Amino acid sequence: MSMDYFFEGLEHSSAFGFLLDEQGKFVPVKETCYQLYESDYYPFAEFADELRALNDYCFLIAQAVNQEKERANQELIQTRAKPEKEFPWLAPFTKTELLIGLEGESDQWEWAASISRAHLVILLYSFLKKTLKYLSEWFQEESILTQKKSKGEPKLYSYLYAILGIDKPKFYEQYREIAEILDASRKIRNQFAHENLEGDLPALPEELSVEKASHKLKLVELIDVVGKVLKLTEEVYEKGKS
Repeated sequence: MSMDYFFEGLEHSSAFGFLLDEQGKFVPVKETCYQLYESDYYPFAEFADELRALNDYCFLIAQAVNQEKERANQELIQTRAKPEKEFPWLAPFTKTELLIGLEGESDQWEWAASISRAHLVILLYSFLKKTLKYLSEWFQEESILTQKKSKGEPKLYSYLYAILGIDKPKFYEQYREIAEILDASRKIRNQFAHENLEGDLPALPEELSVEKASHKLKLVELIDVVGKVLKLTEEVYEKGKS
């Protein structure tokens, strides 16, 4: 089953495991284009489990939506190819009326696929925002965090800047790839909030990267970035407690 561009490369978490080969060495179950965050520290290990569960939820949604899209499209294609005489059971209706109904169903699943893309981006963005809020408050209690949250910045960014101890220009300079993916995700979230249900999967902002100005967001890129951000916060914790 082929996936559309947005879901390309998405894998179930079982694909990230290891097996013993004939030489007794551990080898990956499958080569993947992204990584799932892992940790041995509490509560980071719990966040890793939550992200793994979200990854699998995204995978199952993608599979289900894609399966229904393909079923509806195949039924439409096969019906178009058959002559009118093969539909005597339709009377008093016609093949044309049947095709209109099938075209409507196909369009509905295309719409549902667009909605699911926006929903999954919002879900992952919200998970990261909630987690960073918890970490910033916890780090403050533990005296690991000394920088105050930035005023006038989106909350997720404000938490992140404070945890990393840097300002916005420094963040974009050091973590440009992360910034680009978060910006694209936030744009989808905001478009959805303003009644554009499909989210419109925008290109990354041109001012951030000329080379990637036409780059469209993939879900695996966002999952990967969420993991990278969690890893950065874990490193801050390790330094703060050493």
